Amino acid sequence: VSEGHRVFEAVAIVAGGAAPYPCGACRQVMRELMSDDSLVYSFGDGDDCRVWSANDYLPDPFTPDALLR
Repeated sequence: VSEGHRVFEAVAIVAGGAAPYPCGACRQVMRELMSDDSLVYSFGDGDDCRVWSANDYLPDPFTPDALLR
């Protein structure tokens, strides 16, 4: 983002232990940079992996479009 990238097709979150869930503030920021069908991959130890679409993990984001509704 600091280098000017503003649209992302996917984001990967990696942590030791269980696959992490992004916090609410992180979900909002990611949602602002992703389309409804962009994917979020969350990886933990071993085979622990979760995948969501941006719309699945934050279905009603606070965006400029939301202000118009």
